[in-house]
Amino acid sequence: MWRADDPRYASNHDRVTHRAELDAVIGTWAAGLPLAECRTAAEAAGLGHARLNGPTDVLKHPQLEERGRWKEIPSPVGPVYGLLPPPESADWDWRLDPIPALGEHTDAVLRELGFSAGELSAMRRSGVIGEPAAAGR
Repeated sequence: MWRADDPRYASNHDRVTHRAELDAVIGTWAAGLPLAECRTAAEAAGLGHARLNGPTDVLKHPQLEERGRWKEIPSPVGPVYGLLPPPESADWDWRLDPIPALGEHTDAVLRELGFSAGELSAMRRSGVIGEPAAAGR
């Protein structure tokens, strides 16, 4: 029978040595309780803990909403929401430009890389690149 006062768990080194055993015991215990009860017990015992958030949990995170971290960004399929980068400064105004349409900048990028108009036409004819997309589409 597992006991919290077992001398095998007296120090952090001991607990790490028996991590697999403790993970199994704690996992079994936690699986039978609601999250709120597990958190209350961990806090009462002075244990560090955190809830594992799923990828979509960030979309409704109250701190991100309260701090105005979500910004609407125009895209070819309509507005989408993007998260502002983490650094903040009163001297910065983050800019989130519209998301380009597929192929919208292909010609400009390839010309910057040194391709001629004739080479772009040849690539287009052979299907290497598609027709240029209209800006803001």
